[in-house]
Amino acid sequence: YIGFSKFNQLKDKDADLLELGWRFHMHNLGLDLNYFEMKNFIPYLPDLWSLILTGAEIGYPIYSAKGLGFSANYKLWVILFESNFSYYDLNTTRSRDLPDYQFVGGLFVNDLFFDNHLDLKAGLKFYYTGEINSYWQIGRNVDPTNKLDFTLAGEIKKVAIFYFIWENLLGNQYYITPYYPMPERNIRFGLSWELFN
Repeated sequence: YIGFSKFNQLKDKDADLLELGWRFHMHNLGLDLNYFEMKNFIPYLPDLWSLILTGAEIGYPIYSAKGLGFSANYKLWVILFESNFSYYDLNTTRSRDLPDYQFVGGLFVNDLFFDNHLDLKAGLKFYYTGEINSYWQIGRNVDPTNKLDFTLAGEIKKVAIFYFIWENLLGNQYYITPYYPMPERNIRFGLSWELFN
């Protein structure tokens, strides 16, 4: 597959976005490989009020980046393996707040149980984010981070849906946005039940 977009964000600032990809699915195996490139992309506009108060010159953050993505999913019996890997070419980018690479992978038990009354997916999911060159702290980098989650989700008789997630089992310090640490450990759960359908 291929996609291309060119649009005007501001006067004399045209953004170009390109994505190329290859997808393969057969029985219990799924592979996806893609390449993306963005040029002259403005991810957000600066806070004009603070620029006026400080007398700073109005400028716009213009990002350019390219990278590769790869995902693979494979199911053998009731065991499901899922992975997603992204690489950003930071030698040619003017973008900040992007890691050099990211990996998300999980190993799950996934199948129908109890005479097909329970559709269950439960297992461990691992996240690894490489070094981030921070936009906010020029010249400083955010060290690589990782976390491990336990997830359990299921659907009972196509009527009730439940989930339970224990995030960051090992209590590692990690970031989604540089210099804004996430909670050391977190538990989330929920239940949805359709009563009258």
